This record gives sequence, structure tokens and C-alpha cells, in this order.
Amino acid sequence: GSVIDISVTISPIKDSDGRITGASKVARDISERKRLEASLRQAVSELQAADKKKNEFLAVLGHELRNPLSALRGSVEIIENGFDRPEELARIMQSSIGTMSKLLDDLLDLSRMSQDRITLEKETVDLEEVIQTAVAAARKRYEEKGQQILTAIIGPLFVEGDATRLEQIFSNLLSNACRYSDPGTDIVVRAEQRSSEAVVVISDEGIGMDPDVLEKVFDPFYQVKPDGQAASGLGIGLALTR
Repeated sequence: GSVIDISVTISPIKDSDGRITGASKVARDISERKRLEASLRQAVSELQAADKKKNEFLAVLGHELRNPLSALRGSVEIIENGFDRPEELARIMQSSIGTMSKLLDDLLDLSRMSQDRITLEKETVDLEEVIQTAVAAARKRYEEKGQQILTAIIGPLFVEGDATRLEQIFSNLLSNACRYSDPGTDIVVRAEQRSSEAVVVISDEGIGMDPDVLEKVFDPFYQVKPDGQAASGLGIGLALTR
């Protein structure tokens, strides 16, 4: 059964001479008050955690935007001083613009998701083609870290889905696999049909995580922080992926 909280007040009963002749006892059910107090404590705790998470997110956002902006500012200064290899500067500037665009797109998507405004444009999609596009886009980043992306896709694989969002899913997972895996390691992308479903598995040799973190990683702005390392990314990718 349920637990009931009782508050008991005992008061002495005195006669006209001030002698105690008995006692009165009043019992009150304070279960509802206790429940309200517990709910209030939980709400305050959640607000404090949300505020801390928000502050951490803003700090990381500033850091993530500062790097590409610094690269753009430096490129502009070089152009102003004269530079005979414009193609090299163009590559740096395009990369910086792409980084900022990705950050802003993810933030906008998160806002749309929170307002239930993301619409999936479903059609028949070649899943192998979507995966290969995401792999090709990530390959340069992997090469810079000395990692390899290996694919094992048993096709054909056609699904009803939104090609843009599916590519976004695989791009986010590949980005995480790269970020949390050591240089020189392999990341393997497998895809096959099982019964009536297409199953995609991305395996890496990363740092892993504790079981109690598995659900939290899908919360917006939550990040797994390797020991001795600063946070990387905004903690949005897995929330959008889910």
C-alpha cells in the first residue's frame, strides 16, 4: 500500500490548579504536503541542472564559433596585405563558412524539433547511396586524424524515408565516431536487410561510456567529456539523430 505521513501534536490538559490531568493528541495527514515539498525540490534541482547545462552550452558555442571566425578574419587580413595563392585562402574560408553553417543549421533544427515543426519528406530512398554520401563527406576529417572508414553494405537497400535527414543521422554518428576514437583506428559502417528492416551499424574503437550515460547522450547539449579534455561540439547531434 501507499505510505502516509502523519504529523502528531500532543498537548497537556490541565485543571484549574494547573495540574496535568491528561493529554490531547491531534494527528494530521501531511502526505500531500510532503509530496508537494518533494516535487518542489525536484523542480528546483532540474532548473539548476538546466541552467548549468545552458551555461556550458553557451561557453562551448562561443568556442566553436570563435575558431572559424578567427580563420575568416585571418584570411581577410592576408587578402588585404596581398597574397598570390587565392585558392588556398578560398579553401580555408569555405571550410570555416561550412563549419558555422553546420552549427547554425543544427541549432535551427533543434529549435524546430522542440516545437514539433520538423517535417519528414518521405520517398523511396537508396540507403546505400545515402550512406556513401555521408561517408564521402566525412572521409577528409578521418584522413586528417589518420583513421579509416570501412564500409560493408549488403544491397540493394531501399527504404521509405527522408534522404536529407538520413544523411544527417549518419553524418552525426560518423562525426562522433571520429571525435571519440584515437588516431590510427578504424570505423566500420555495416548495412544489411533483416526481415523487413534495413539495419545500419557504425562501430568504432572509441572511449566507450558508462551504462547510466546511454540515455543521457540523446539529451540536447549533453556531452561525454573524455578525462582531461575539453568538450567538443555542441551536444546537439545525437538529439537530432534520435
